[in-house]
This record gives sequence, structure tokens and C-alpha cells, in this order.
Amino acid sequence: MGAPATATRAGLFPLDLRTDPDMPGASTLDLNLTVYTPTREVTGRATVSQALQDPVVAVSHVSGVFL
Repeated sequence: MGAPATATRAGLFPLDLRTDPDMPGASTLDLNLTVYTPTREVTGRATVSQALQDPVVAVSHVSGVFL
């Protein structure tokens, strides 16, 4: 008999999300994430911005797990 088979875990994919505000000048949230389904881990970058003359831009690393 041969060696026992090893289970291969696959399931890494990118996920890009963006809010679509209804009001001019409202904040927009962009999420650029990588999702790894075997361990339910999510990691990536969040960017909050506003379409104003002097725009406010905040960028942050995000990570967590999904249910």
C-alpha cells in the first residue's frame, strides 16, 4: 500500500468592496481584502475618503475572521 493521502486546503481569493454613498461629499469605504476560507481569515486594507475640495483620506490595515 502507498502513503496515506494528504488533504489539500484551497480557498484563497481576493474580495474588493466599495460603499456607494447617495449624498455628494459623503464618505466612501473601499475594502481590498484577501479571504482564506479554510481558516476563515480575512486580511487587507480599508480606505475611507470623501470627495471634497480638501479630501479626508484614512487608510488602515484590517484583519479578522468570518462566521
